Amino acid sequence: MGTLAQGVTGQEENPIYQLGVLLLQVLKELLLSLSNEELGFLMEKVVTNKDLEEILEFVLAQCRSCGKYYTTKRAINDVLTAYSESVSGFDEEFKEMIYLCPDCRRRELTERFAEASKGETV
Repeated sequence: MGTLAQGVTGQEENPIYQLGVLLLQVLKELLLSLSNEELGFLMEKVVTNKDLEEILEFVLAQCRSCGKYYTTKRAINDVLTAYSESVSGFDEEFKEMIYLCPDCRRRELTERFAEASKGETV
């Protein structure tokens, strides 16, 4: 038990610590008693268990202006759903802006502000 408990001072009297050390010793003895075939089988199940593998596929969305991929279609649908639930009446201009990448959206907004400011006098 000396090697497992080395480096941790003041815990030797703690029953939870003692239980942890005992469990580590039992696990070590169990692993040492396994044949190479049994150990290989166990490691295969622990490391590459196909039951735990999950594959996620996302459909990418392209900017309607420049064609650059910038998000997923699911993300766009989530934003549109959240917006339509929080605001009555759906603003088509806002909807069109969602389909633009951040760079094109920034350019579009800048152009709109420039046009709007032309009509104002300072």
